[in-house]
Amino acid sequence: MTAETTVSDTGELILTLPVLDHEHLITANQRRHWSRTFRHTSYWRTWAHIAARNALNRGTWPKLSAAAITCTITWPDRRRRDAANWHPTAKALVDGLIDAGLLPDDDNTHVTGPDMRAGTGPYAIHLAITPQPTAAAPMARGPLP
Repeated sequence: MTAETTVSDTGELILTLPVLDHEHLITANQRRHWSRTFRHTSYWRTWAHIAARNALNRGTWPKLSAAAITCTITWPDRRRRDAANWHPTAKALVDGLIDAGLLPDDDNTHVTGPDMRAGTGPYAIHLAITPQPTAAAPMARGPLP
């Protein structure tokens, strides 16, 4: 199974990565040795980088200045899950998109999200990347009300 990159009718860029081995998923609850966490982070970051770079090189995806990202992880069963626990996996994927040059940076002026969702279906991770018109201006600093 390979990564799939598409563009929806609404202009969203869709990246679908099948989860071949659930051991590679990184959760906020894990207490792994740093080297093992690094290996798994590199796995997802590299996979997203290669998929996005291929889509950019083929011309199926345009470069973006800003985007909102939604990450949906689907499982083949209907058990209850806390989707936010998989945020470290989504962060590694977003870093891979930045490495590929899809977005200039993953700070809050260029990226909103990733918003985490849980779904039902084949074991996979789906990133929906919605282009935003321009990068958001940095928030002004001042006293809180």
